[in-house]
Amino acid sequence: MTRNRICSGAKKNKNPTPEQIEAECGIGETVSEDVIKKTIADLFAAKAEELKEKRYTMVSALHSELRVSLKWADKFCVSKELNDKLLEVLGPKAEGETQKVAKKTQREQKSNWRS
Repeated sequence: MTRNRICSGAKKNKNPTPEQIEAECGIGETVSEDVIKKTIADLFAAKAEELKEKRYTMVSALHSELRVSLKWADKFCVSKELNDKLLEVLGPKAEGETQKVAKKTQREQKSNWRS
């Protein structure tokens, strides 16, 4: 594996030191379950109004924010904790939230273009 593939930080610095590579790649970083739970609770507190309004349509946005703030955390654990917290706060999904939104095909979009 080349240095450029190791991490994005190595691309910025043509001659990275081992310490820089380790820092950019998260070597030695650990994120406990308590930190994950606290971060999710803080995120829910900050987005409380928006969560009540948009409910389960915000899941991907929440995942994105957690990926940034919990960069080195176990993604499976983060996803599980997020789903548990969503169920606790919002309850089970309503009838309309379980169905996927059907996308229009290109032909349907073109036929509606002039109307």
